[in-house]
Amino acid sequence: MNAWHKYGPNNFDFLIIKEVPLENLIEEEQRFLTEASRETDKCYNQYFTAYQIDWTDDRRKKASERMKGWQPTDAIREKLRQAGKRNGFKNHPPKKIISNDLREKILSTGSTNPPTIVKRLRKDGIINIGRSVVRRIIAEEKTRSRPISEATSCPI
Repeated sequence: MNAWHKYGPNNFDFLIIKEVPLENLIEEEQRFLTEASRETDKCYNQYFTAYQIDWTDDRRKKASERMKGWQPTDAIREKLRQAGKRNGFKNHPPKKIISNDLREKILSTGSTNPPTIVKRLRKDGIINIGRSVVRRIIAEEKTRSRPISEATSCPI
């Protein structure tokens, strides 16, 4: 896929090499992959097993080690964001579901300043929460506690 994205679809040819009945597809694909594995410098495949990747314990361990501590760069984040837009995803992640206990803790801090609330919660050991979540809870509570005439701007 990297080459596809880098060079674009117009730089690749798709040819039907052989028509195969569906029930024989995996076996036939494996024959082609076995042949291709003899000349790896001429193909894009990283794995030469049809339909699945052979995840040996060693391969799992190497993949795990490779990903430990990895953080996407800003350029990668932007590419992912743009790809998400093209695929119909919104710019933001889905809302976190907040438990009633956590909601009460947020509202009971006595503050309406999200950075202050987050600091207080982190001191209490709640570290997996951000200011945007706190802002949303505060805004929802303000809307909930307002009389209906204040919460809506529609004329009656």
